[in-house]
Amino acid sequence: MIGLTSGTWVRRGSTILVDLGLDEALESSPERELASSQPTLRQGSRGSAVSTLQSRLTALRFAPGPVDGVFGSLTGAAVRAFQSARGLVADGIVGPLTWSALYAQGAPTPSPPRTPAPSPWGAGRAVQLNVPFIGYESNDPKGCFNRCTEMAAAVGVTVGGPDMRIQVATGEDTRGRVTIDPAKAREGIAYIDAELGAGRPVVVGVSYMDASYNVDVITDHFVIITGRGTDPNQRTYYGYHDPASSKAAIGSDQNIGNRFYRTAEGGLFRSATANVPIEGFMYDVSMVRRNI
Repeated sequence: MIGLTSGTWVRRGSTILVDLGLDEALESSPERELASSQPTLRQGSRGSAVSTLQSRLTALRFAPGPVDGVFGSLTGAAVRAFQSARGLVADGIVGPLTWSALYAQGAPTPSPPRTPAPSPWGAGRAVQLNVPFIGYESNDPKGCFNRCTEMAAAVGVTVGGPDMRIQVATGEDTRGRVTIDPAKAREGIAYIDAELGAGRPVVVGVSYMDASYNVDVITDHFVIITGRGTDPNQRTYYGYHDPASSKAAIGSDQNIGNRFYRTAEGGLFRSATANVPIEGFMYDVSMVRRNI
């Protein structure tokens, strides 16, 4: 982690920032001047400086969401992921240190998407990741995805945008039950296995009703897969946090109702059960979001 003594405090007009000595070539460049003139930003901030932040994060492939000038939870998750990658305090506050790192020539970018491969753990090997549960109870249509990205960011993982998805479902019926592309379903499960084996949770979209909320006009909701195990009947399952509840006992992966099992066609589903978020509805996994 970079401490306050690792650079030199300098004044740029009315702004004080830290020169980290990472990019002498930018000392007098427009980019350096832009970084030095930016205000401190945090969740709830709005305006052109937020748009600049979002554009820079997007260029570095940290997925802050749309460039809309609104510092929301998705932008906050991207900031924390960037800060963690750069060795800064991952507090989601964009001050002089973070601005300087964003404009350093050597600012890190996430690794390119992994090619799905069989998990080194083996399909039945138990994996349990320690991912904090964050739930909600609101009418925010993006609340489930935002909470999932915040949970992923808390363990240093940035979730890719819809252009990086593995689209498992090809359609749905009037009850929200999906038809799948078997090859994409296998690719999605292989990707989940590989990421869990690497210690990284995976956000997936699910369908539970006939609606058209998302880019694929199939996905209704998002959850985050945090582990894999085998039940007493020797069936492999994938445990997940479901943010559609503020109560961890209902929404976290410790609730045995929050488990996906394989379908005969090769997809993943949760049966229509009780004492779970959105109880009484079956979840069919419709897409897998790759991590960045």
